[in-house]
Order: sequence, then C-alpha cells, then structure tokens
Amino acid sequence: MSLLRLLNPVEFRKFQLLWREAKRLGIEFDELSTEDGIRALHRRVDPTTLGLPADEDVTADPLLDRPGLAEAHQALLTGEWEPAARLLAEHGDDWARRSLDVDVLANTAAADSTALDRWQYDRPDDPDLLVLRAEMLVRRAWNARGSAIATETSDERFSAFYRILDEAEPAAWAATEAAPHDPTPWATLVTLARAQQWSEEALERAFAELCARAPHHRGGHDAALQYWCAKWHGSHERMFAFADEAAARSPALTPLRLTAVFEYSVGRKHPRPKTYARQAMNATAEWLAGDGAGSPYAHFDRGLLASLLVDAKRYDEAVEQFRLLGSHADSWAWQYTGDARLAFLLSRWTACRHARRFRR
Repeated sequence: MSLLRLLNPVEFRKFQLLWREAKRLGIEFDELSTEDGIRALHRRVDPTTLGLPADEDVTADPLLDRPGLAEAHQALLTGEWEPAARLLAEHGDDWARRSLDVDVLANTAAADSTALDRWQYDRPDDPDLLVLRAEMLVRRAWNARGSAIATETSDERFSAFYRILDEAEPAAWAATEAAPHDPTPWATLVTLARAQQWSEEALERAFAELCARAPHHRGGHDAALQYWCAKWHGSHERMFAFADEAAARSPALTPLRLTAVFEYSVGRKHPRPKTYARQAMNATAEWLAGDGAGSPYAHFDRGLLASLLVDAKRYDEAVEQFRLLGSHADSWAWQYTGDARLAFLLSRWTACRHARRFRR
C-alpha cells in the first residue's frame, strides 16, 4: 500500500499542490521528501503540546526498550550466537515473550545465518537453535517472495519462495520433536500452512497441537487468523468467526477482533461492518486499560487501535492511545505502507489536528 493512499482526498490534493509549489520555487522533486510534504499539511500540529513525544523521537525499531533483545540482535549480526541462546533460555515457558523474540531474531538471521550456522556446529541438537532456524527459514522465504501481490510477483520469486518453504517445513517438524513442550514451532507450522496452501484439516491439526501447549498463544492465533482471511484460504465470515471464538475463550485474544476489522478494511474506503468495528475497538480499549496493559503485545495492539480510531474519527481516543504508545511505531499496523514510522506520524498528526484538546 502506498503511503499517499492514507491521505484523504482533500489532503492528497493539498499534497499535490505542495509538490507543484516546490517545483515552481526551483526545489528539485527528489529534494522534498514525502515526510516533508506530508508534514507541511499538518504544520500547525505539534504533538508535544498534547504530551506526546516529539516527531524525531518516534521510531519503528522493534528493539526499543528491549536491551536483552538488542544485544542478541547485534550479536547475530556479528556472527555470535551465545547472547541469543541465553535470551531464549531465560524465557522458560513465557511463550509470549519467546515468540516475540524469536520473530525478531529470525528476521535478523534471515539475511545472514552465519551465527546460526556456528550455533549448529557447536550445538547441533540445541532445541532453541532448531526452533529459531525453522522460523528463520520461513522469514527468508517471505523475503524471497517479496511483499507484492501475487499478480505482480515474478515466477522467479515464487520459485525461490516455495524452494525455501520446502526446506523450512522439515526444519519446523524437527523443532517440534526437539522441543516437545514448546508451542513456538507449531506457530511456525501454522504460518507454513498458509504459505504452502495446506488443507483446512491439516491447518486445524497443527493449530490444535499449538493450543494443547499454549491455549491462548497470541502469535499462533494471529497466524491462524491470516489463514482464514479471504485473501488467503478463508472468507470474511470465517475470519470474523475465528476472531470471535478466540476472544470468547480468553480476554487476552480480544485484539484478534480488531485485527479482523483491519484485514476486512484494507483497500476499502468505508470499513464494514461498522457496529462490529466499534465493538472491537471498545473491547480492545477496555482490555488494554486493564489486564492487557502489561501484555507483551500491548504496544502492537495500541498501534492498531490508534490507527482504526483515527479512521473512525474518534480522534481524542486515538490521541490517548498515542500517548500510551510513546515512541513505539513498530506495530504491524503501520507496516503495510512500507514506511512504518511515517505512517505512524501521519496518523498521529491527523489525530492531534482534529482532537478537541488541540483545537481549544
């Protein structure tokens, strides 16, 4: 999704006029960044007046406020595996933290697996290594495919995608055997079910194994919801039903309903169903104001909630979520544009500009 598509028609027209004025003044097109142009649309907005961090303090870095993860990430970049091994061992059965750290470290290793190769040489049967390697291969496969829609993806990219997935699947099964109590490799298999077009029965078997180990595993539920999306192997009805059933089982899975709203709304000018969206936003806000405030997924969920509150013109509520978010712009809700930080800033500027507290 192009970032400019986040602008409403009036904003987009003003943005075009800004570019034309820059050209008239002799400013080269490439010298005026998209951020500068969009910022000019909101030049009267200073988020700090509402108690929010300054624009320059906002970051999409997933390592923000995670010193242990930052150390492990940096070590992988230099070919050292020991900090990552220590970090994963320290989690014990905190499956949520483990899942999130495996996600980040797998992305790190996908570009260069030297550290994992060394880890395998030193400890070939280490369960944490096998779990991380399986997820790394899945991330590497998606990187090879790219983020374009299927009709815009070349045969060469698809070939690389499926070739790496064929390597990832046995790696994931091996991880389930090496770490029999760990739900993480089962979450990897649920992702593989979507990528490899598994049957519904095969997906449900893998998902059942995941839930047997961690009934409310958020990462695994997120992966299963993607399988049931209309753009993959399900439908809007199956996706909403899955989200509703999950939320009914555990309050911790309440934000899945919000994810379903987002998936339904992508590419639509007027998200529907409005009643469901309103209920999902309210329920997620209530969860985040209570027990969910300490969830390791809290800032991801706040990012999605803030984004949808802005779309619903509930600006004051959005500002409050941005206040609680602070500088975190790493929610996946911002990733669809290709520039998570700028998408965050645009949404935040819009919320602040229309908030009653700012207008007074």
